[in-house]
Amino acid sequence: MFTRLRDYRIIPTVDNVEIDEVLNIAEALAEAELPVMEIVYRNHEDAKKIRMILEEFPEFIIGAGGILNPDLLLRACDAGARFVTSPGVNPLTINE
Repeated sequence: MFTRLRDYRIIPTVDNVEIDEVLNIAEALAEAELPVMEIVYRNHEDAKKIRMILEEFPEFIIGAGGILNPDLLLRACDAGARFVTSPGVNPLTINE
């Protein structure tokens, strides 16, 4: 996974985008041969966005950003996130 992410050298981040717009963004990125995106993960709607993208674009590398604790990590992974980012290190989250 990290090799694939490194190959792209950039990860577009989507924050506070309406759920009906996220597929348009994913489609544009895929057409530009950049099938990778991080969605700032805050709520259940962000989990829906991750699921929608993977349903439409199964090979898309979708991640969740802003993961602060084990609960958010598990929710993001359950939604299908293939990577996560965090603004800091929480040992409890890492051990999860």
